[in-house]
Amino acid sequence: MVMSKDMLSLIKARRSIRRYKAKMPEEKIIKKVLEAGRWAPSGLNNQPWRFMVIKKSSIKDRLANFTNYGKIVKEAPLAIAVFLDKENSYHYEKDI
Repeated sequence: MVMSKDMLSLIKARRSIRRYKAKMPEEKIIKKVLEAGRWAPSGLNNQPWRFMVIKKSSIKDRLANFTNYGKIVKEAPLAIAVFLDKENSYHYEKDI
């Protein structure tokens, strides 16, 4: 397999963001992020994931209780929850 320099540069430049601006991202940016998620590879190309964009602070605050990184969830202007659609999953462990 040959990897292009551009792809390798993108992989090396990836960063985890843990502090966010208070400003809500534009809807077109949110849609681009969701589109990228939909294009992630999956076994048999079944794409058994479902996404939920969460903007309400009260819901983000409740979600924050389920992770050690709750502060990050609470401070982000929005969260994107990813769910496994078990009915469309061909192999549970691989699809997770």
